[in-house]
Amino acid sequence: MLIWIMGIIMMTSTSFAQVARVVSVKGNHDSHLIRKETKTFLMSEFVLQAGGEVAANSSQVLLHFFPAGQLVMMAGARIKIVQASPLIVEPLEGTIRFHEGDSKIETQIQMKDVGFTGTRADYEIIVLKDSILMNVYRGEVTVASPHVMTFVPYVVKAKEGFRFVRSKPALEKKDFEGMVREPGFLSEKDLNKYWHNHKSTLTKKQKKP
Repeated sequence: MLIWIMGIIMMTSTSFAQVARVVSVKGNHDSHLIRKETKTFLMSEFVLQAGGEVAANSSQVLLHFFPAGQLVMMAGARIKIVQASPLIVEPLEGTIRFHEGDSKIETQIQMKDVGFTGTRADYEIIVLKDSILMNVYRGEVTVASPHVMTFVPYVVKAKEGFRFVRSKPALEKKDFEGMVREPGFLSEKDLNKYWHNHKSTLTKKQKKP
């Protein structure tokens, strides 16, 4: 509960720092960014700032969140980059998979009904009309909801699944059913090279991995 409350408080203070770059767009290349009512189609090397909404449409989009995070958006997915530091991403629709890499920087996936916090974790979120699903590939993810009181952190471990049903709020474990089996993430070597080639474009608030 406390984790979720702190996340919502931080979401009210949106930063406009550069937080990510588009690594690749596969498919019909119709993915776009909406920021300040302006629509911009995405392409490789496009820089993203906090405060924008990204829609994959019929494309598959791979994003590199500085310094070591990677997020793949499957076709139909939409996200909002709420805040830069700490990084807060709000999934709005569809399926995403987030790989936090080896950075010690904590990241948060926050929605109205439930939030996820992980460090060095690899997990996917599926946003459906009446429920939210999660599958953890690596590490551990802490889950919190304003609708469910817990006295100890609710943790979902590697190779475990999670379900939250909006009509009957509860934190429920389920079988692991990975949906994004081939996310196309960069290797650690390629990611480090990518980071060092582009770190000069970042703000002073962003740190090395």
